Amino acid sequence: ERALEYARAELAARPAIYSEDVVGWVLLKMGKHQEALAHTTRALAHKTPDPLLEAHHGLALAAVGRGAEALPVVEGALARGVTLDLCVVAELEACGARLRPAAK
Repeated sequence: ERALEYARAELAARPAIYSEDVVGWVLLKMGKHQEALAHTTRALAHKTPDPLLEAHHGLALAAVGRGAEALPVVEGALARGVTLDLCVVAELEACGARLRPAAK
C-alpha cells in the first residue's frame, strides 16, 4: 500500500509515462490487474520504445486474460530487453511459457 501511495504521489507531481508505468507495476503486484492495465496502457500511449514499459504492459495483459495480445508484447520485450532486470526477465519467460501453448 505504501508503494502505491508513493507511486501515485509521483504521478500527481510529474505526470509522465514512467510514472504511469510505476503505478501500473505496483498495482499489478498488488493483484489489481484491470487498474494496472489502464496505467500500463497510458504508459505506452506515445509508443516509446522501452522494453520495460512493454514488459509491464504484457504482464498486465496476461493477468487480465488477454493472452493472445500479451504474448507478442512479452516476447518483444524479451527480445529487446537487454537492460531488463533479471527478475523481470524470469517473470516474462514464465509468462511466455504459460501463454505459448494457449496460442496454438
